[in-house]
Amino acid sequence: HPGTAVELNKCFYNAMADSPRQEKNGKCRDGREECQDCRVVPIESIKSVHFTLCAKPWKCPSWGGLSAQTKSICAEFHKEWFRIREDLDKTKALEFGDEFKRPEGIHRPDVYRGYCKSNGERGYIPTTQFWNTK
Repeated sequence: HPGTAVELNKCFYNAMADSPRQEKNGKCRDGREECQDCRVVPIESIKSVHFTLCAKPWKCPSWGGLSAQTKSICAEFHKEWFRIREDLDKTKALEFGDEFKRPEGIHRPDVYRGYCKSNGERGYIPTTQFWNTK
Protein backbone atom coordinates (compact mmCIF):
# COMPACT_ATOMS: atom_id res chain seq x y z
CA HIS A 1 0.00 0.00 0.00
CA PRO A 2 2.07 2.94 -1.23
CA GLY A 3 2.07 6.02 0.96
CA THR A 4 0.78 4.25 4.07
CA ALA A 5 4.06 3.45 5.87
CA VAL A 6 4.68 4.86 9.32
CA GLU A 7 8.14 5.32 10.81
CA LEU A 8 8.28 3.89 14.33
CA ASN A 9 10.40 5.40 17.06
CA LYS A 10 13.39 3.06 17.54
CA CYS A 11 13.44 3.86 21.24
CA PHE A 12 10.14 2.03 21.66
CA TYR A 13 10.11 -0.50 18.80
CA ASN A 14 13.12 -2.74 18.17
CA ALA A 15 15.07 -0.92 20.90
CA MET A 16 18.78 -1.77 20.80
CA ALA A 17 20.48 0.16 23.65
CA ASP A 18 22.84 1.89 21.24
CA SER A 19 24.27 5.36 21.72
CA PRO A 20 22.31 7.97 19.77
CA ARG A 21 25.49 9.46 18.27
CA GLN A 22 28.21 7.98 16.11
CA GLU A 23 31.54 7.69 17.91
CA LYS A 24 33.70 8.95 15.05
CA ASN A 25 31.91 12.22 14.28
CA GLY A 26 29.29 12.77 17.01
CA LYS A 27 26.42 12.96 14.50
CA CYS A 28 23.04 11.42 15.20
CA ARG A 29 22.83 7.84 13.91
CA ASP A 30 19.45 8.54 12.30
CA GLY A 31 20.72 11.60 10.37
CA ARG A 32 18.63 14.11 12.31
CA GLU A 33 20.06 17.21 14.01
CA GLU A 34 18.69 16.25 17.44
CA CYS A 35 18.65 12.67 18.57
CA GLN A 36 16.89 10.94 21.43
CA ASP A 37 18.99 8.79 23.77
CA CYS A 38 17.02 5.55 23.85
CA ARG A 39 19.11 4.26 26.75
CA VAL A 40 17.17 6.50 29.16
CA VAL A 41 13.67 5.46 28.04
CA PRO A 42 11.80 3.70 30.88
CA ILE A 43 11.63 -0.05 30.25
CA GLU A 44 7.83 0.05 30.74
CA SER A 45 7.53 2.24 27.62
CA ILE A 46 9.45 -0.11 25.32
CA LYS A 47 7.34 -2.37 23.12
CA SER A 48 10.01 -4.64 21.61
CA VAL A 49 13.74 -5.21 22.04
CA HIS A 50 16.50 -6.21 19.62
CA PHE A 51 19.26 -7.99 21.56
CA THR A 52 22.18 -7.54 19.13
CA LEU A 53 24.18 -5.02 21.17
CA CYS A 54 23.15 -6.42 24.56
CA ALA A 55 23.70 -10.03 23.40
CA LYS A 56 21.08 -12.73 23.41
CA PRO A 57 19.79 -13.58 26.91
CA TRP A 58 20.82 -17.24 26.64
CA LYS A 59 24.45 -16.11 26.28
CA CYS A 60 24.38 -14.89 29.91
CA PRO A 61 26.52 -11.85 29.07
CA SER A 62 28.42 -9.56 31.40
CA TRP A 63 28.55 -6.67 28.86
CA GLY A 64 32.26 -5.97 29.14
CA GLY A 65 33.36 -3.04 27.02
CA LEU A 66 29.99 -1.29 26.93
CA SER A 67 29.34 2.13 28.46
CA ALA A 68 27.69 2.33 31.89
CA GLN A 69 24.47 3.66 30.30
CA THR A 70 24.35 0.83 27.79
CA LYS A 71 25.11 -1.82 30.45
CA SER A 72 22.29 -0.44 32.56
CA ILE A 73 19.62 -0.65 29.85
CA CYS A 74 20.93 -4.06 28.72
CA ALA A 75 20.47 -5.30 32.28
CA GLU A 76 16.90 -3.97 32.24
CA PHE A 77 16.19 -5.71 28.89
CA HIS A 78 17.54 -8.98 30.25
CA LYS A 79 15.71 -8.68 33.58
CA GLU A 80 12.45 -8.41 31.68
CA TRP A 81 13.30 -11.30 29.35
CA PHE A 82 14.12 -13.55 32.31
CA ARG A 83 10.99 -12.42 34.18
CA ILE A 84 8.97 -13.64 31.19
CA ARG A 85 11.09 -16.80 31.01
CA GLU A 86 10.35 -17.54 34.68
CA ASP A 87 6.64 -16.92 34.13
CA LEU A 88 6.67 -19.47 31.30
CA ASP A 89 8.40 -22.04 33.51
CA LYS A 90 5.87 -21.45 36.31
CA THR A 91 3.00 -21.88 33.85
CA LYS A 92 4.47 -25.10 32.45
CA ALA A 93 5.07 -26.47 35.95
CA LEU A 94 1.39 -25.87 36.78
CA GLU A 95 0.31 -27.58 33.54
CA PHE A 96 2.25 -30.67 34.54
CA GLY A 97 1.17 -30.54 38.18
CA ASP A 98 4.72 -29.82 39.32
CA GLU A 99 6.01 -27.31 41.81
CA PHE A 100 8.14 -24.57 40.24
CA LYS A 101 11.63 -24.35 41.65
CA ARG A 102 13.74 -21.39 40.68
CA PRO A 103 17.08 -22.56 39.27
CA GLU A 104 20.18 -21.95 41.34
CA GLY A 105 22.51 -20.23 38.87
CA ILE A 106 24.85 -17.76 40.58
CA HIS A 107 25.78 -15.44 37.68
CA ARG A 108 24.09 -12.08 38.27
CA PRO A 109 20.93 -13.47 39.97
CA ASP A 110 19.60 -9.89 40.17
CA VAL A 111 19.35 -9.95 36.37
CA TYR A 112 19.19 -13.63 35.35
CA ARG A 113 16.92 -14.92 38.14
CA GLY A 114 19.04 -18.04 38.63
CA TYR A 115 18.99 -19.11 34.97
CA CYS A 116 22.73 -18.48 34.43
CA LYS A 117 25.40 -20.50 36.20
CA SER A 118 28.19 -18.41 34.70
CA ASN A 119 28.98 -15.85 32.03
CA GLY A 120 28.63 -17.16 28.47
CA GLU A 121 26.35 -19.52 26.60
CA ARG A 122 27.59 -22.59 28.52
CA GLY A 123 26.35 -20.95 31.71
CA TYR A 124 22.73 -20.87 30.53
CA ILE A 125 20.23 -23.26 32.11
CA PRO A 126 17.81 -24.38 29.36
CA THR A 127 14.06 -24.02 29.85
CA THR A 128 13.18 -27.64 29.15
CA GLN A 129 15.20 -28.72 32.18
CA PHE A 130 12.29 -27.53 34.33
CA TRP A 131 9.43 -29.02 32.35
CA ASN A 132 8.07 -32.42 33.14
CA THR A 133 7.69 -34.37 29.94
CA LYS A 134 5.17 -37.00 31.13
